[in-house]
Amino acid sequence: MTEHEPDDAIRAWFREGPSRGPERGLEETLARVGAARQGAGREIRLPLWLPAAAILALLLAAVLAFGAGFRIVRPISDALPAPTTATSGPCRLETPVGGTHGFIIGSGFAPDTDVTIDITRGDGSQISLDTAYSAALHTDRRGAFGVEVRPYDADKGTETLVARAGCVATLVVQVTAADLPPPCPDPAVAAAPAVDGPAYRAAVATDRPLAWWHMDDTGSIAADAIGNHQATYVGGIEHAVRSALSDGGSTFFHHQFPDPTVAQLADPIVLDGDFTIEFWTLMCHYTDDGDPIVGALGSDISLKLGGSLLHVETPAGQVASVDHPVATLVWEHWALTRADGALQLYRHGQPDGWGQDADWHNPFPIGIIGGDGFGDNLLGYLDELAIYDRALPAARIAAHVSP
Repeated sequence: MTEHEPDDAIRAWFREGPSRGPERGLEETLARVGAARQGAGREIRLPLWLPAAAILALLLAAVLAFGAGFRIVRPISDALPAPTTATSGPCRLETPVGGTHGFIIGSGFAPDTDVTIDITRGDGSQISLDTAYSAALHTDRRGAFGVEVRPYDADKGTETLVARAGCVATLVVQVTAADLPPPCPDPAVAAAPAVDGPAYRAAVATDRPLAWWHMDDTGSIAADAIGNHQATYVGGIEHAVRSALSDGGSTFFHHQFPDPTVAQLADPIVLDGDFTIEFWTLMCHYTDDGDPIVGALGSDISLKLGGSLLHVETPAGQVASVDHPVATLVWEHWALTRADGALQLYRHGQPDGWGQDADWHNPFPIGIIGGDGFGDNLLGYLDELAIYDRALPAARIAAHVSP
C-alpha cells in the first residue's frame, strides 16, 4: 500500500481549496500536528561555555540593533478561527486552522495502522469509514493521518466523529448548510448538447483510440467501444440522460455519499510513452476538492480537477495544469497529451496552461475511471472518455470539438 503522508494531504487540501483556510493556517496546522506527534526527545549535553557564548552574542546583537535605531517589537498577526479539537489519551482529532471540519487530522495514534472513524450524523444515522472509503485512513510511521470527509444533507447539525487506531479520540463538529456542496442537475433531465453526436464519434474514430468509453451504458458495465478494456461500475451509479452529444447519455458519478461511484478496469492501462486522454465533463460544484477523471489503486498519479483547475498529479506534485478555471453546470471538453515528456492540456480544443517543460516520462497507470489511489471521487457527469497511445496534434483535438 502506498503510504499517504498526512502533511502532504493537508497541503493538498489547502492548495486545492484556497477558500478553506489561509496560508498561515496551513503553516500553523502543520506545526501543531508536528508538535503533537513528537516522541521523547534525546538529551543533548553541551559544553558549559557554549550557551554562555550564545547569550553574550545575542546581547551584543541587541545592543547594536538599538544603537542603530532599530526597535524589537512583538509581531501582530491577523486572528484565525481556532481549530476544533478533541483529545482522548495519547491520540487527538482536529480540524485545520482557519478551515472547516471537511478535513480531519489525527495524531498520536498507533503507527502504520488502519483507522476506523465512526460518525453519528446530524440526523442521528450512523456510518463508519475505513480504508475502503479512503486510503488516507492509514496512519504514517508517526501515527498521524489526514482525510477529507465531505458533508452531505444527513450531516447537518451536531456531528460526532470517533476515530480508533490503537487509541480512541472524539471530535464534535457543527455542520451548516453553507458546508454542503450545491445540488447537481437531475440525471434524468436532458441538457443542451454541446456537439453533434454522429459527427463527434466519427472524428474520434478517425484517430483510432486505444480505449473509448461512451459512458452511456444502462447496466453495470462501462463498455469499451474498441472492445478490449471493459470497466465495472462500483457504488451508487446513475446513468444520465444528460450528454455533451446530441444523441446519447453519460454517467453521473457520486462523490463519497451516498456511495462513491467509480468504474474499475479489470486490467489497468499503463501509458508508458506518448499518449492522449480526452473527455467531456459537466461539473456540479467548483471542484475545490479533488475530482479525479482517471487514476489507479496504489498510485499517486492521476488526472484530476482540484482548486478549480484540471491538472496532472504525481508523487512530486503537479507537473501540468490549466490556467483557466473549470466552469460548472455546462459541458466542457478537455484533453491531455504527452509528447516526449512534454505535457499539454486543452480546453475546448485550445491549448491551456503549463506543462510543456515537464520532461515527465513516468508510466501513467489507469485502473479507475472517476477515482484515484487516494480515494478521491468525481462529483459530476463524465462523457466520451477516450485514450490514445500517441499524442494527437492540436489540429485533431480541435477537430473533435468542432467536427
